[in-house]
Amino acid sequence: MEMSAAFVAFRKNHSSIASLVRCADVYGLHALSAHRGEQPNVELIQEVVTQGGVSSLARSWQFYMKKDEYDSFGERGHLRAICEHVVFASYVALESYLIGKFCEYFEVKYSALGERQRSVVCKKVSLRNLEEIKRHYSEFLDINIAHFEPPIGVYEEAPWFHPASCWEGLKMLARCRNRLAHTGEMPDVKLVVLVDAWSAFEFCRKWVEYFEGNYNDHIHRNKPARFEEPV
Repeated sequence: MEMSAAFVAFRKNHSSIASLVRCADVYGLHALSAHRGEQPNVELIQEVVTQGGVSSLARSWQFYMKKDEYDSFGERGHLRAICEHVVFASYVALESYLIGKFCEYFEVKYSALGERQRSVVCKKVSLRNLEEIKRHYSEFLDINIAHFEPPIGVYEEAPWFHPASCWEGLKMLARCRNRLAHTGEMPDVKLVVLVDAWSAFEFCRKWVEYFEGNYNDHIHRNKPARFEEPV
């Protein structure tokens, strides 16, 4: 089976966000070098730019930075704005994916209806926020997103994002998205270094990949759904 349109779109969005992450990574490496009064590691920066990955600093600050350097990053807000938008865009990409998958699965689930009927009904279903998406997935597709609990770890060094469950993680990110969209900031979230945004970025990627494989098998191939646990 070919990749769904919703998943292809998510991967494109993920790739675009990854470019923003790399920009933040390069900026962070420069800022850390400036704080230390050292020349930037040009070879490492060139590797980030040309090879499409990130430095180890994106995944761990404790291995490379002292506590006073971390505190300085927090006070100066070197990466806060970029990290906010990485978190924002990661969640928006995930929510857009879920909206696209709803229409795809609706087509399969209600294939007995005429094409025009399916189109009319699907367009009238409101999917404006996470709670509406959860409700309509449950009502129309018999998929309870709040019970979907794939094995996704979090980064110990990103203490703001340690949700008790995947559903709690989605709700946290939805709140972040709403705060930034309506107030221009996320004052309740401590975003200091890139790993703070990387944690949410990777969580969204892994959640979507698990969802795609699990429910494609369930809806398209009538296989039992996996990773479903009561909340």
